Amino acid sequence: MKRIIILGYLILLNITGYCQKENFIEHVDKYTIIATETDSVTFPPYFKHPNEIDSISKIYSNCQMEARAIEEFQLKSYSVNVNVDSKDRIVRLQNGKEIRLSPNYQNGEVEYAFEKEFKDFGFLLFRVQWYEGNDYFLLDTKTGEKKYTIGRTYFSNDKNFVISINNDILAEYSYNGFQLFKIESNGKLNQIWKFSPNWAPENIKWVDNETLIVKGYYYAERLEKKTFYKMIKISER
Repeated sequence: MKRIIILGYLILLNITGYCQKENFIEHVDKYTIIATETDSVTFPPYFKHPNEIDSISKIYSNCQMEARAIEEFQLKSYSVNVNVDSKDRIVRLQNGKEIRLSPNYQNGEVEYAFEKEFKDFGFLLFRVQWYEGNDYFLLDTKTGEKKYTIGRTYFSNDKNFVISINNDILAEYSYNGFQLFKIESNGKLNQIWKFSPNWAPENIKWVDNETLIVKGYYYAERLEKKTFYKMIKISER
């Protein structure tokens, strides 16, 4: 029985390796999203101090402890109106009002941790620790509204879109794939696309206001990691 399971897993890895080569076209709302193969590119660092963040990440094998340490560094490095109160986070909004962000234990949330400020867009990014796994949310600093995302977020320069990615194809504790939001004229985030491929998006960047490059990976035999690159184009129909 064990040999059958292992054989099935290796077959699945081979199928995954084949399917990653396939491009895709998605029609969602009034948009068409097309992914095609492209050449390798470099990606800008996600944080302003990537070396320091990398050093923190190497210290911890526990993701929750790592998130706390990154939060502490970020709050010391920048003037952000976020205070830590045990598992809660207290945020001062643009209008001066303070709100308390508390985990929803009934939904499996354990703790929030501030991660990054998108000052030009008016959002703060928080990591949400679950009992197993995690996700994120963007907090609107004008209204205090939360919008949950599957992972870290990337804003287009024209403030029309924000995309979130997460890679989790082995443990499967969290959603693996893409999540695209349209930023409406009132600043609200409207999800227009959520897609989970059989490969994992590891990194992504906006090339222009309608085009992204994503670095993906899958596992071949003996869990050998294989990387590739795709261009994602968003256009109105």
